Amino acid sequence: MIQRMNVSLMISRRLRIAGSGRGPSRSGFVVAVAGVALALAVMMLSVAVVVGFKDAIRAKVAGYEAPLTLVPVEAQYDDGSPVALDFGHDSVAVDAAVRSICPAEASPLVSAVFDRPAVLKTDSDFLGVVLRAYGQEHPAGFEQGNVTEGALPADAGELALSHIQASALGLGVGDRVFCHFISASGVKTRRYTVSGIYAGNFGEYDRNLAYASALSLGHIGGVGTDCIEVRGISADDADAMLPVLQDNLDVLFRSGATQRPWVAQTMRQRGAMYYNWLELLDTNVVVILALMGCVCGFTLISSLIILILERVRMIGVLKSLGATDRQVMGVFMWLGARIVGIGLLAGNAVALALIWAQARWHFIPLDASSYYLDSVPVAISGLQIAALNAGMFLLALLLMLVPGVIVRRISPAAVMRYE
Repeated sequence: MIQRMNVSLMISRRLRIAGSGRGPSRSGFVVAVAGVALALAVMMLSVAVVVGFKDAIRAKVAGYEAPLTLVPVEAQYDDGSPVALDFGHDSVAVDAAVRSICPAEASPLVSAVFDRPAVLKTDSDFLGVVLRAYGQEHPAGFEQGNVTEGALPADAGELALSHIQASALGLGVGDRVFCHFISASGVKTRRYTVSGIYAGNFGEYDRNLAYASALSLGHIGGVGTDCIEVRGISADDADAMLPVLQDNLDVLFRSGATQRPWVAQTMRQRGAMYYNWLELLDTNVVVILALMGCVCGFTLISSLIILILERVRMIGVLKSLGATDRQVMGVFMWLGARIVGIGLLAGNAVALALIWAQARWHFIPLDASSYYLDSVPVAISGLQIAALNAGMFLLALLLMLVPGVIVRRISPAAVMRYE
């Protein structure tokens, strides 16, 4: 077997892939190399865009939703009215339950989150929003990074609006706005100063979410949600912790350590709409990879057929000298491998150059209102590049077996008569 392959390799090395002049051989070579390069480049770019898009959207979801969020289930009296419970009492026990099962290498940041539905009212318009405030342990880097004007609220009389909310109400930094809250005793009204405007470019969050200080919302009470977020752990750790943590929270409530039951939710659950949308992108990538595989196969098979037909006389001579069909086919397999190699090098060069340029200069823009991003994100790992190249090369080797049917049917006697 080794000897047969050495003979085929030796003969293939002495053949010019593109032939001489401007005949069909050269055209077939150019088309084949271009087809392989184009297919690989499109595959790599598709994977890079999808991976980059997933990473960017997950990062946005992670900015608004923590890997783990613990939500209290409100208790009620027999008449349906809510029971006033001490949030701080429960938070101590819940904090301990979280830290007891966190991975040893993790550094959990457990912080309170206050959400209060409210209505913002100006002289000419109004808008329903959810005012959100975080406890001291919350890292504010994400929120600060989204601020385009002013700053985040620093005291109880300030709030930050999204660009969408500010445009709808005609407000800017320094303007004042009335805010109405619903409580058990009626409607509470506060007047806030707009301290900043942010642009997260993230759909429903930007339309509904405004930021206030914890000091402000902590004293308002009323209808709303006080929950606990856990950051400093990965999304995978949160998924693994969820069943055990929920069991521990149930035990705390039954033992009386907490005054109400708590429900643990992961980032994937709270941002399920966006995660489900991202999963649909995988189908698009599979379709693109399949189509590009077909393009590569068609051009490669066509090129090999041209190479074989232009060398019918050589095939006849080799067979008359005792070469087997496998040895003759090996010659063209080696020629095909050289074509694929050149195509892969060209495809890698083009794709990696475009990926690098887009990551550096963001020259392909996006409509942020539709795609949540202002430019096409790209990200690809060395393992993914190696997998695409290996898959492409193996696919090409399998497809190169198809023209072998022509080699088997070439008879030395028929070739001699033809000549």
